[in-house]
Amino acid sequence: MLALRAVVALLLPLLATPALAQRPSLRSLPIAERRAIPVEEVMAGIDATRLAAARDGVHARALVTGADPDPDVRIVGDIVHVQADVCGEGESESSGCALISLGVNHGWAYYDYAEQGATIASKLVSTVGNEFEIPIFFNDFITSDFGGAYYRPIYNEILGTNMRVHDLRSFFGRGNIHGLVSMNVWWSCDAGDWFQDGCTDAPPFKTTFRSIHGILGQEVGHRWGAFLTMADPDTRNRSQELLGRDRSHWSYWLNSGGSPMEGNRWIDEGDGNFRVEHAAFTKYSDFDLYAMGVMDDGEVRPTFFIRPTGCPGSRDCNATTAPESGLLRVQGTRVDVSLADVQDDLGYRAPEFGEATRVSRQIFVFNSIKGAEPTIAPPEVAIAKLEAVRKYWNEYFYEATFTRMRSITTVSGRDDYPRWEFTLGAESWEPFGQRGEPAAVEGMVVLESDGAEETGLFHRQTQIDTAAYRSLLVKLAVPAKVAEDGARVEIQVGGVEGELAPEAYVLQPAHDGLLHTYVVPLAGTEAWKGVVGQVRIALTGAPAGSTLGVDRVVFSPQDAADADGDGIPDADDNCIDVPNPDQRDDNRDGVGNACNAVVLVEPEAQTCSAAGGLPSLAALALAAHALLRRRR
Repeated sequence: MLALRAVVALLLPLLATPALAQRPSLRSLPIAERRAIPVEEVMAGIDATRLAAARDGVHARALVTGADPDPDVRIVGDIVHVQADVCGEGESESSGCALISLGVNHGWAYYDYAEQGATIASKLVSTVGNEFEIPIFFNDFITSDFGGAYYRPIYNEILGTNMRVHDLRSFFGRGNIHGLVSMNVWWSCDAGDWFQDGCTDAPPFKTTFRSIHGILGQEVGHRWGAFLTMADPDTRNRSQELLGRDRSHWSYWLNSGGSPMEGNRWIDEGDGNFRVEHAAFTKYSDFDLYAMGVMDDGEVRPTFFIRPTGCPGSRDCNATTAPESGLLRVQGTRVDVSLADVQDDLGYRAPEFGEATRVSRQIFVFNSIKGAEPTIAPPEVAIAKLEAVRKYWNEYFYEATFTRMRSITTVSGRDDYPRWEFTLGAESWEPFGQRGEPAAVEGMVVLESDGAEETGLFHRQTQIDTAAYRSLLVKLAVPAKVAEDGARVEIQVGGVEGELAPEAYVLQPAHDGLLHTYVVPLAGTEAWKGVVGQVRIALTGAPAGSTLGVDRVVFSPQDAADADGDGIPDADDNCIDVPNPDQRDDNRDGVGNACNAVVLVEPEAQTCSAAGGLPSLAALALAAHALLRRRR
């Protein structure tokens, strides 16, 4: 991230917004609430003839066939810039215009998307393809709900989460679009610094509820929630007490842990007293993750909501109130709620946990008015800011889902956030040379060699800018039994097109069955050039039945500290000042033999234990589950 920050910090001053025409203050404009638009409202905005045809099973004509790129669309890096036509008087979207003029309010011209944004969506599909699921719009113009961000539903196939099943994709360019997100002018600190937390033009960005990434977390989150109802714990009748504003956000009184879908992080102090704990980094709740399909039923922890006896003073505290950002204490009755209460009312989610997707394809779009002078800022300024927002969003979404779900936001569809924690599985890495399916154990992918020359993981769809990263950190576990065979780990990289570079980065891993983090210097090496489109990690020279556990892979913009130069970063080295790549620690005191005056046990006298010398996949998995994983 440091390289990106440096680039943006240098670029943005050079692209400083020139003086625009005299304009009134944006602070005079009313701010609309963020919301999830009901499906019925979207359907009401679609031409009745085409809507009736869809209901009768006739595939509606797409506005753009996708045969040719749209001349009003250009791609700058991984931001798509759309120049939109304004509909003239009496014109409709069928004429190809994309925006409707709504007149002037408080000195500002207002616009709205014609027929719910279908023209712009079709322009995107015709130019960048139809693989993305959620286009995220940022505007250089003011819309009817100035300051309000929203999610517009287009497709949903999920059952058991209280969302209506619907499919309006045929109206949006024959794409696979699940919904549209409008972030309006949230990208601009000039326009929106006064209604968002800590607006800045370069990362790190704020991640509170009212920050740009917190609000984006809510709007993208509306693809799955928050709509859950429950069977009342007392009466077993349907209850909507989990929900607040528009029945599509968590209630102010729900302990959501600080979710971007609202609610609060409530702390039960006992005796009917509760306080709010501010969430500096909004993360999805267990109920959110269940609705997304990335948390199994048995993992979802119970929570509670409050039936209040009142708010202090004259404060506005009700189910629809926005989350708190400061200290507040209230009194009320605690009501515990579990996933079983939700499932008693809504049934089970389908697709279930094992079948749900772990990746969401999104695309960042900047909309401006064709032929018009910039309203907020020139396109180059907006695009530079949005590229920084986009890259940070990848990190935010991964963290906000507790590393259970990834956002892919490049135009190519390649993954350019080079960090993989393997929380639920291989995360788009392909296993090879393994016996059976790889096991995902407490955030580690475990492979057992089938006797092939190599076993490991291969990612063929990366987009890693080598100029931004200097080192690779890999956390691995290799059992003791492969030591006598001279097994090693080799890492290869390659371009977006073509073969892997012949040069490999070679690790001599500790053969003790324990997880260790190894650092690979990348900067200046022959293979580390241009854009890396594929990464391969292989255990070589190990016999059949040998195991490899891969816990995490992270490309870093920094040189990882390694004082003794043994290939193990100081943060994970059990002997920082003395080279000991084998990390041998015979008395299990956390200090390596090289730094500890102990009587060394000869290799032939060692015995197999749960933490070292693991003879099988099952043993390694058991050790990983019981001893190795440290929750991040």
